[in-house]
Amino acid sequence: MKARNIGRNTNFIGNIVFTAIMILGISMIPSLLMAIRYKDMTSVFTMLIISSLSIIIGFIGSRYLTDDITYIRLDVCYIATSLTWILMIALSVLPFYFSGNGYSLIDSIFEACSGWSTTAASAIKMNTLPPCLQLWKCTCNWMGGIGIIVLSVTFLKSWQFTAQTLVFTEVPGPLFMKSTMTFRASYRRILLIYSLLTILQFILLCLFGLPPFHALKTALSVASTSGLQHFDLATVLAFSPAIKIIITIFTFFASINFAIFVLAISRKGERLIKATEFRYLISSLFVVSGIICFIRMASEPVKNIEKLILDSFMQVVSFSSTSGYIITDASNWNVLAVTILVLTSIVGASAFSTGGGIKIARFICAMKSIKYGIYKSIHPHSVKNQKYNGYPVSNNLILKALIYVYLFFITLVFGSFMLSLAGLSLGDSLDFSVAMLTNTGTPAGKLAGDFLYSGYNGFSKFIMSILMIAGRLEIYPVLIIFSLGFHKTEKKI
Repeated sequence: MKARNIGRNTNFIGNIVFTAIMILGISMIPSLLMAIRYKDMTSVFTMLIISSLSIIIGFIGSRYLTDDITYIRLDVCYIATSLTWILMIALSVLPFYFSGNGYSLIDSIFEACSGWSTTAASAIKMNTLPPCLQLWKCTCNWMGGIGIIVLSVTFLKSWQFTAQTLVFTEVPGPLFMKSTMTFRASYRRILLIYSLLTILQFILLCLFGLPPFHALKTALSVASTSGLQHFDLATVLAFSPAIKIIITIFTFFASINFAIFVLAISRKGERLIKATEFRYLISSLFVVSGIICFIRMASEPVKNIEKLILDSFMQVVSFSSTSGYIITDASNWNVLAVTILVLTSIVGASAFSTGGGIKIARFICAMKSIKYGIYKSIHPHSVKNQKYNGYPVSNNLILKALIYVYLFFITLVFGSFMLSLAGLSLGDSLDFSVAMLTNTGTPAGKLAGDFLYSGYNGFSKFIMSILMIAGRLEIYPVLIIFSLGFHKTEKKI
């Protein structure tokens, strides 16, 4: 029986990994064509080998390791997710490292981690990369936003019953949605919505004057809340109001729980209106923007109040979604306004969006638990259920949300400590740790212009790379793998 379980687990992990490898190989083809167009023969050779081998090996492996089952150990799902992401990043490093441009291994790792984690951070100036590598990093952004596991299980014919739990090991945050659709139908709709939003944004950016290649990179990056790292600050500041508004709108869309879009197209508008997370997201954007506008008007000369309001709102959308791009000159903002921006990035975007941070759903659960704790201290014998979206929420779910909040801040402090050991100042250590763990990528102390991580040593870049992936895959699921108690029981799904 034990040998049979080991074989079943191996098939499960192998099927997921090989399918992801095949998808990565296919996704590299546009970058390969770009390398051919610009006659970048070193990149052509590297990408051709990686893409061809990935497609062939992935196809054969995924076809050979197929054995649909009705349940699997939950820890095996976590191992499959972690192993898949490690391999995706490792393969994504190769086009940078073997491009012939002299990029170091640690810089190549940093760029690959930044791409897959959707963090707007670069050790190599983005617009100095060959066009094929610019497109490749944006492609990694896009796939990292929706998740390689989501892409894999959407097209897998097997693992009909285990795929949902597998996806939950990768998807950021808790998902509060009841649907009559099957799991596969739901995620195919989500993938379709994600793709259509990217295409629509590309078309609009082209119509309003952005060159097609820049529009493509922007659409891929904004859809995944990866920022605008392929533009320098001067270029972004020179964007027309229409382009800035388009970027802001689609950044907001990317920060919404994708279940909201599924409800919208399913004509369940009443549930959309009642969605606690969605209402919080909308109200917080206006409240935080209003506070920042008030602070700015009180601390700096105001020449154009309409521009001040619009710029503040767009910048709040950028940080609350954890995109982290600078769309206006924030170098002279009051320290309090910048601090509020950082706090919005820590709370982050909605659950099951492409954004990072703690997630709004967890933040709401934490606040409800505090309120409930105060209520119980006053009325110790009362019985009162905690609710979310009008439905009772189990104490187990609340506990998991609270544990993640604790782990987030513990990891934040630990990351700051490790970066300080790498030679960074105390302020930069905390600033960079927040930027990496929230997947914002833009340190609060570096809003004055274009910022690169190239001047830091290899150890600090390695720590920041780990923080990026920890923020994207989330800390709690990864730690579960190492829990002895977790391995003792077999979770049926």
